[in-house]
Amino acid sequence: MTKATIHIYSSSETVEAYEVDNFKINDNLVIAEDDIEKFIFPLSSIMMIEVSKK
Repeated sequence: MTKATIHIYSSSETVEAYEVDNFKINDNLVIAEDDIEKFIFPLSSIMMIEVSKK
């Protein structure tokens, strides 16, 4: 598992942060999940990924 905080551009002036338990980068998508939800973000919407140490 790779815990991380994924920061995405949700509009031209807004950035949202998602804390996830696991993520992977596939082609042009970032696929992430936590205990409850699964997220799929286009790679172009990612501002930053902060990876947490285990």
